[in-house]
Amino acid sequence: MGLSVSAATGIIVLAMIVSISFLCMSLAESFQRVRSAGEDRISYLMARERTCITIRGINHTPPVLEIYVVNCGSQTIAIGEMSILLDGKLIMKKDMNLSVDGKKTDLLMHGETLTIRITNILTRPSTIKVVTGNGVEAYG
Repeated sequence: MGLSVSAATGIIVLAMIVSISFLCMSLAESFQRVRSAGEDRISYLMARERTCITIRGINHTPPVLEIYVVNCGSQTIAIGEMSILLDGKLIMKKDMNLSVDGKKTDLLMHGETLTIRITNILTRPSTIKVVTGNGVEAYG
């Protein structure tokens, strides 16, 4: 009887140790994910803080509308992530011709001017909104 009680106790203690180790690993992984999410949020907010755009000018000679957007922040902006709204309607990328200082590129660096050329615009829109990928916007 003494051997079976000792063996059962040993098995229970071993099972508890294994269970506690799994619990510790799960808690460590959960903590790491929460910490990583917090770091990602801080990084996003810092990038948003460094982002600034302004609409320098608008030229409308029907049917072509040109919008000139300047990156006045220190953050590089991905042009493919930008959105343009005319009178609250989203303009599709296929309907726009985008160039930076006369060249085709994917990035808008500090101080550069993005020219957005949209065709088939017969009347000048009353509101123009340009939004970057991280939500910073400019109105014209």
